[in-house]
Formats: sequence, structure tokens, C-alpha cells
Amino acid sequence: AASGGERVLLLAHSAGGWLARAALGRSGGSLAERTRALVTLGSPHRAPPLEPPGDDQTRGALSFVDNSFPGAFLKNVEYVTVAGAAVVGDGEAERGTPEKEGWISYRRLVGRGDVPGDGIVPLENAHLEGATQVTLPAARHSIGTPDEWYGAEGVIDTWLPQVTLSLARQAVVGTIR
Repeated sequence: AASGGERVLLLAHSAGGWLARAALGRSGGSLAERTRALVTLGSPHRAPPLEPPGDDQTRGALSFVDNSFPGAFLKNVEYVTVAGAAVVGDGEAERGTPEKEGWISYRRLVGRGDVPGDGIVPLENAHLEGATQVTLPAARHSIGTPDEWYGAEGVIDTWLPQVTLSLARQAVVGTIR
């Protein structure tokens, strides 16, 4: 839909966050010119480390995006990263528990499983340098936890005011680009 000349806010969950960064960073891309802000929810923003080995399921695409468009790359776009910290991974936890599943997923993304995150994306991977960083202690990644995931009404009520404040701050200091 047309924005009527207004710049839009892009909202992206999970892999949609780094894919939105790639789309915004394309050279000559008019998307960046039409975008006021990118808000990512539980998005893995960095490629897994080589040591200890992670598991880059993007086959290098995430690494390319992070190297080509690091952090809050575009100066005319406000970046807000929202991350959950509800689940600390535990390799000794019972199979099928959020702690065990988090541990498996976190190891793939950051090379260790005993870190906090949203049950899929570890906290340290979900924030971008230079972005407004919002950490939600009780937020989870998946709609499988309908009252705790980023899109749940009560959780939205936690992060959306912070996005609004970030955009208002941008306007007050005259940095709307």
C-alpha cells in the first residue's frame, strides 16, 4: 500500500529482521528512503561464531548481511531491537523443555547454550549496536506460548511504547532524516 509520502515503520520477527536489514541495505534501494524505522522482534542479527563452532543455517547469508550492513547501519533509519530473556538454556534439562530447546538453539547461534534468550534466539544475538535495545525479561519467541510471545497483546504493550518513545526522541532532537 502507498504511504502517502510518509515514511513507514517496518516490523520484522525472527529471520525477518536480518532479511529486512538486507533489503534496506541494498545499494540504490528506495526502500530505505521510504523507511523511518525498523523494529525487529527476536531476530538473530549475527552469524554463528567459528569457534566454538555454531551452525550457520543461512549458509553465509547472515554473515554477509552483518558484515555488509553492521549494526544500525543506515543513518536515516531508526533501529529498535526487541529481545526476550525468558529462557536460560540448560544442556542438562529434560528433553522437550524450553531450557533444553533453548540450549540447543543458542548453541547453534552463539556457540554456547547456557545463555539467556527467548527460547530460540539468544539475547546477545538479538540486539544491534547503535539500535535502541529493548530487553523483555519474560518474552518468548514462539506463538506456541500465546501469552508470552512478542506478538501477544500484553507483550506488545511492553515494547511498543518504547518504540514510540524512540521515534519521538528522534523527532525532538531533529534527527529525522
